[in-house]
Amino acid sequence: MHNQLLLLLLLSFSMVELQVVAQTANCTNASSSAYLESPTLKAAISNTGYLFIDDTGASLFVGTDTSGGNSEAATIYSSSLWFGAQNSQGEIKLVAPTYGWPQGAYVAGPLNPATGQAEQPVCANFNRLWTVSAQEIESHLTDWADNGVIDQPQEAVMAWPARNNPHFEAYNGFPMPYNDIKLAPFFDYNGDGAYNPLDGDYPDIGLAEIPPHQIYWCVYNTSEIGLQIAQTAWIYNCTGNSPLNRSVFLRFDLTYLGATPLTDAYAGFWSDPDLGCYIDDFIGSYPAGNACFIYNADNVDGIACSCQNNIAAFCNQIPVQSIVLLNRPISNFIAFNNPSVGNVPWPLTDPASPLEYYHSLRGFWRDGSPMTFGDNGYQGAGPLTSFLYSGDPRNPNNWSMMQLNSTIQYVDYRTLLNTQLGYISPGQQIQLDYALAFHLHPDPSYWLDHIGAMYEEVDWLRDWYSSTAPTCERPLSVGTFTPLTTSAILFPNPANDKLNILFDNAAQRTLMVLDLNGRLCYSATTDVTNQCEIDCSNWPAGMYLLQINSAGSPPEMLRWLKQ
Repeated sequence: MHNQLLLLLLLSFSMVELQVVAQTANCTNASSSAYLESPTLKAAISNTGYLFIDDTGASLFVGTDTSGGNSEAATIYSSSLWFGAQNSQGEIKLVAPTYGWPQGAYVAGPLNPATGQAEQPVCANFNRLWTVSAQEIESHLTDWADNGVIDQPQEAVMAWPARNNPHFEAYNGFPMPYNDIKLAPFFDYNGDGAYNPLDGDYPDIGLAEIPPHQIYWCVYNTSEIGLQIAQTAWIYNCTGNSPLNRSVFLRFDLTYLGATPLTDAYAGFWSDPDLGCYIDDFIGSYPAGNACFIYNADNVDGIACSCQNNIAAFCNQIPVQSIVLLNRPISNFIAFNNPSVGNVPWPLTDPASPLEYYHSLRGFWRDGSPMTFGDNGYQGAGPLTSFLYSGDPRNPNNWSMMQLNSTIQYVDYRTLLNTQLGYISPGQQIQLDYALAFHLHPDPSYWLDHIGAMYEEVDWLRDWYSSTAPTCERPLSVGTFTPLTTSAILFPNPANDKLNILFDNAAQRTLMVLDLNGRLCYSATTDVTNQCEIDCSNWPAGMYLLQINSAGSPPEMLRWLKQ
């Protein structure tokens, strides 16, 4: 289960012992928390660096709203953002919190942009979360629309900690610490670059035509790296059965204020997923959707709908939980097992040293071995891959934990969804937007139908995010929830140089590869075989469609990604 201590590492290769971040400028670690809450979910949010965990344990609760489900069951025990890079001396700069609640992994507040250091009283003043509701934003907009004057100021809107807010001190009791720094997000009505709610400005994520049901914002830092993280969390409460109602959105605005550049930097979203009862959870990745997911190993959660330690189970209405990176490509997905559970080779268990943590962010096992396609992903005979369990669990021919179900011993996985940031210069800002959604098929015939709902709603969420005018009620663009059947496995997916295709029988087939504009990129007729290979080494990176035509069968269309 969850027996680790805080692992917050700011170490070089040469250091041996793990150390907790030292407090700076008499600043104590951040310690504030609150709850995002709607009719369909409840999530613990904090400025400590830890998410979805509170004094009671797991706190990302979801409501299945169906008989047989348990609205007090949670899908994730704990989550956090990891960051790792190297400095010019080749030293690892790493922050990787896991289970440190309630002790914060960071110092609260922004860094001084001139020094890159935390300061009092800034850290004490900013040891809190700011929040605003849809009702408060809508009241503010109605007031402004009446005559272009705010007659009844909304306290949460006036106190919002956005750039150069002239009313900040009056409503918060302390001054804005530094001039002209990017803090909380807002809509700039007159485009002057400064937040002034009396000019019509208001807190805004910049995505949907309606304001979120709730927004929480905070900022924290580690001056040992010179890294400042502004965290925005929000949820929606739409009419109907919109996927937005079942999603928690997270934005991390990273600002690097160190003195020298960082190289080979990665960010990873780490989670310890416990889908109700933790004893029967499987994991997978969806590289084309920039996502990973967690699902149940069978059609009943736990043992006869119960779980040890009085943990609430979902019984027979078990959602699939996804984690989606919305605004950047993922570079790899890896997972590691609780070392105290099962009989798993040690390289597949939790990292324990700075180098091992950095390996994980780069998509390697603890011992530095790359992942291989097939079996458990460790030193197998298959080709190298960057994405663990990247197949569809509904297809017995795909690489998934369902394919290995009969050979898998009891496991308790933690997941890490990574993106490569590369070179980071002093002053550089990076935005990472995530959606964490739970998915339920509206009329499942068996529990893996929820996987189909997950694939379609992940695509919907990414399409919604990139839309120029996203709304709550935008219809699903990918059709109905239909089970996936396919006669082929593509690996590795994403592919770098060669795409391997494994068919379920030996036959002659015609293959065509199209880009997303419908242009034909490749065409060939195979021999009578059950496998073939496409050389894509010189193709541009991006998404492609493989069409498979074989006699007596309808055409199949499979998506794959070229890196």
